[in-house]
This record gives sequence, C-alpha cells and structure tokens, in this order.
Amino acid sequence: MVSHYHDFLEMRGSDDSPSNQTSSLPARPAQAAPSAWPRCLLLVAAVALVHRGALDAGFVFDDLVHIVERERDIAVPEASAAWLFGTQRPIVKLSLAANHAWGGVEPWGYHLVNLAVHAAVAVLVYLVVRRGADLLRARGAIGADAARADLVAFGAAALWALHPITTAASTYVIQRAESLAALFTLLAALLLMRAAAIGRVWMKAACVGGTLLAMLSKPTAAGAPIALLAVDAFVVSGSLRVALERRWILHAANLVLIALPLSLGIGEGVFGGDGRLAGYGAGVLDATPLSYAASQVRAVGLYVAMCVAPSRMSIDHGAESLAPSLMPMLGVATLAALAVAAVVGWRRGAWWTVVPVAFVALLAPTTSIVPLADPAADQRMYLPLAVLAIACAAALVGWPRRTGVLAACVAAMLAAIALESSATRARIALYRDPVLLWDEVVERRPAHARGFVNRASLLVARGEFDLAAPDIARAEEIQPGNPDVMFLRAVLDMRAGRADQALARLDVVANSTVADARVYGLRGDAMRALGRHADAAQAYRNAAKRAPSEARYLVLAGRAALDAGDFAGAEAAFEAALAVDPRLAAAEAGVAEARSRRSPLQEAPSDGR
Repeated sequence: MVSHYHDFLEMRGSDDSPSNQTSSLPARPAQAAPSAWPRCLLLVAAVALVHRGALDAGFVFDDLVHIVERERDIAVPEASAAWLFGTQRPIVKLSLAANHAWGGVEPWGYHLVNLAVHAAVAVLVYLVVRRGADLLRARGAIGADAARADLVAFGAAALWALHPITTAASTYVIQRAESLAALFTLLAALLLMRAAAIGRVWMKAACVGGTLLAMLSKPTAAGAPIALLAVDAFVVSGSLRVALERRWILHAANLVLIALPLSLGIGEGVFGGDGRLAGYGAGVLDATPLSYAASQVRAVGLYVAMCVAPSRMSIDHGAESLAPSLMPMLGVATLAALAVAAVVGWRRGAWWTVVPVAFVALLAPTTSIVPLADPAADQRMYLPLAVLAIACAAALVGWPRRTGVLAACVAAMLAAIALESSATRARIALYRDPVLLWDEVVERRPAHARGFVNRASLLVARGEFDLAAPDIARAEEIQPGNPDVMFLRAVLDMRAGRADQALARLDVVANSTVADARVYGLRGDAMRALGRHADAAQAYRNAAKRAPSEARYLVLAGRAALDAGDFAGAEAAFEAALAVDPRLAAAEAGVAEARSRRSPLQEAPSDGR
C-alpha cells in the first residue's frame, strides 16, 4: 500500500520532511476546481437508486426491540434530561421520536430517514476528500490538478456509499447510530479543514460540537478525536507538531470528549454489568481480554474479506464466522500492513499516513480487548470502509500519469462501482423478507440459538406455526430457559389449548428483561381462557402501556373488563382505544355496550383509568 501511494505523489520540492510541508498555506491554485454541486447531486441520486429497495423493508432484529416493543419510550418524549440521556445514543433517540411523531411505527418513514442520512454521509465523504486534496495541493504535497483530485474524491465517495457493507445504514433502522456518528465525524473533519484556512474561533468550536454529536449518536465514535488529529497532522498541517501548535485547544477539547461515554453508562456496562448495556461488558463472553483480542484479529480479517467478498456478510456473526484459517492470517497481514504504512509514512512525513491511523482509530472502539456479545458486526466497518475507499480511489485514479493508463483505471473503478451496486441491491432485497436473513444465519451458525429464535419469531408473526415449531424446539435444546424461547413455546401452547402451561411460562418471562407488549398481551389471552377476566384486563392494560399506539390491547382490556362485570373500567378502556384510533368500530361498539350494561349506581369512569 505504501509503494502505491508514494508512486503517485509528485512532491514539488526535493525534501519531503514535515518542515518543508508546514509553512503558511498560500492561496489556492489559480486553476478553478470543478463545481461540487453536480457531483453531490449525482451521489444522492446514485444512493437513492441503489438503496431504494430499503423503503420496502420492515423492521428487523433490534428495530423490533427499540421501536416496536419499546414504542412508549419514543412515543411520548418527555422534556427531561433523564429521558434524553438515559441512553447511550440520545441523538438516535431524538431521531426515533421525531420519526414516531411523523408516522407512528410505519417502517417506511424510518427507512427514508436512514436513506437520507446515508446519502448525506456520502456527500460529506466527497467534500472532505475534495477539500483535503485542495489543502494538499495548496501546500505542494501532491501535484494532481483540481480535476484529478475531484475525480478521486467522487470515486472514493461512490465506492464507499454503494458498497454492500453500507446496506445496514438504510435497511436496519437502529444502525442509523453508525450513519449519524459518521455524519457528525465527517462534518467535524470538514469544519477542521475550514478552520485551518479561515481560523475562526466559532468554526473550531463547531468542529468540537461535531465530535460531541458523533459521540452522542454512538459512543464508539470515541475514536473520532484521534482520526481528526491525524487529518490535521498529515493532511492539513503536514506534521503533528504544527497541528498541535496551531490547534492544540481544539484537539484537547476533542480528546476530553472521549470521557463522555463514561457518563452515558459505558463504564458501568463494562465493569459493573449495567442492564442498559446488555451484551456489553468484561464478563459477557466468559473470555479473557487476551483471548478476545485474538478473536478481534480474526474479526479484522473478516472485515477485510467482506470488503472484497460481500457474500461473507451476515446480520448476526459469531465465533463460527471467525473460525476459518484464512481469517487470522488475513487479520494479522492487514494489521501488519497498517503498522508498516503508518511507520513509513510518519518517517517520510507523507500525507497518506492518515489512512492507517484513521482506519485503526475509527475501528478500534468496536474491535478492542473488551468482550462484546457479538465479536463481529458488519456495521462496525461503516466509516472505516470510507478510509479504505479513499485509499483505493487515490491509488486507482491518483497515480497514473499516462492518459491510457488513467482511462483503464477509471474504467476499473466504474466496473467496481457497478459490481458493488448490484451486490448491494441483492443484499437489500433480503431485508424485504427477513426470514431469508435468518436462513443465512442458521445455515452458518447451526449451534447458535438466536438464529433459530429470530426465524421462529418471524414465522410465528406470519402465522406459520408448523414451520416455526422445529426452530423453537432446536433453540430450546441449545439454550433451555431462554425467555424468548419460552415465549414462543407459550404461543404454541395457546394454539394447542394449553393455557395453564402457557401462563406458567409467561409468568417467568414477565419477570425477565424481554417482557414487552406481546408478553403481556399473551398473558391476557391465557388468563381469559382460564376465566380470570379481571386479571386479563390488567394484563392487557400493561400491554397497552408498552405499546401506546396499539389500540387492540385497549379493546381487549375492555372486553375482559366486561366479562369481569367491571363496566366502568370497560368503558374507560374502550374510550382510551378511541383516543388512539377514533374510527375503531370495535371500540365504539364497546363503549355503547359498557354504558348500556352499567347501572346508574356504578361509579363513572375516571380520567385516570
């Protein structure tokens, strides 16, 4: 990688030491750069065209937990710090609340926002690379003209935005955490470059603000301050010393922000097992830091393999994905190449030192020695992939001096973009039928319960109970006592008329962390089947509290209250259902029935019931 970059650098002086690259920035070259607007619009159009299938996708995996099952948390935002900062990702929470206010739990709107954010990030990749090339040309670090630099910037943005690894940004709603963190990190980089040229205090403050917003989008953006320092040192200033001399306050403020995740509960999650951070912590895998670090070397190999062979992608990776012997070898080779590139580039004072440093800084927070429940995840490569795309575009388009060679390299880059686009559309198509995603997981991880649980849940939701039964049985064999498996088993019990067995399982599940509206709703069904109508009404009310936009739970609470002879309570439940959906005929009929059966001596329903 080092030799490729060094070949295309055309240094304007005989000495490439940092001291010769850090003089005051002269005026930009007289040659006018191509307008950025057409390229920005073309990128947005390309992203919309390739990712448009995401608009037809539903909710998958954690989307169901954070949007559907915990709808109440985003449906009724409270104007309080506790509501906003009682989560690792307050910016994401605000965006979900805005989506809910706009369209409830209709997936289309959520995917549209994700698609818009991804397109915006693509534009920022282009603008950051273009602006960085301007600064490098201005101080004589590269000899490429404005048109060539613009081509590199556009190629990098397109290679990145249309790669299948970025599909989670549009198809997997909760992964907007990655795209929002990338958005604010790149915005901070652009502001840093502008601040270097203009020197305005407000622009430096805005750069720090961008870093802050990135971390409030996802705490793993803690690597952003190091990446920004690398951009300043190797692209903007030409040396770390000059960067710190000129903007030490900015970088100090950014580095201080690394402590921010601790205030969001990360420290407690790692060392104290905070329930807010399920799946995150030093003991979650019963692994030592050393053994987990070894797994992460293999994870780096997997990530690099996915860049070239997207067929290795999966919505749920595990140890099995890291087992092939190719992964450790590829991981070690990648890390070694990055280390060599960083050392050689540092000694030469070369701008391309930013590539290995920024890549490691952005990936390190999710590929560390702290064990995670998921040792690898596609979305962790979202922004690091942009660094690799920049490197590829620079190597392909930046170095050729002959017109024929340049034309061949541009053709190769366009072919790569076309292949990526085809693979991305195919990957997005899987999200239209999430069962296919879990078919892939079950095939690759036959000893992992979660694949069977999630596929069975989807089949149950479709009413395909016979197909779900073998998956439930297999998951129960692998992981007895799993609350999700117990819930699914209770569903099958209810269908078989075994309400007492179903209720026994649901009583256990209700005391677990997975208890949601579905659990309480099914408990209500079981209690009604057993003649416990008053208890059933309360269970349905509990379900309604957890899914405030689901009027059906309130209607069921009303029907159970009628059966229990609580006509005032029934009327209150039906009226609450009408408040959610004023056109609900079942609720209107229920109100009329409750009023007709309630004697004048019975207590009128209160507003609080």
